[in-house]
Amino acid sequence: MPEHHEIPTLLAKAELGAKIIDVSERKFHELRHTPDFPKPVLLSPRCVRWRIDDLVAYVNKLQTVAALSEPAQLRHARETKASQNALAKSGASKSARSKSA
Repeated sequence: MPEHHEIPTLLAKAELGAKIIDVSERKFHELRHTPDFPKPVLLSPRCVRWRIDDLVAYVNKLQTVAALSEPAQLRHARETKASQNALAKSGASKSARSKSA
């Protein structure tokens, strides 16, 4: 019977986890309490680690969601600017018509 060798799961401390997801350690600990954040592996009551694969998957998921959705504030600002530009153009064309008449 052939031997089955598993690749060990690599675990990271909060410090390395913060670097993986490119945030400060403080932000990493804030994110821990959000529902989508990867669950930690408790090696002992005071020894908490995260699976590196889970953290990488979390970042990939965030990038996918960010690419699909535009924040409401950004969308509102873009729409406001577009409407202001349209008003400015219509005002400019009206004044050009009145000058030529």
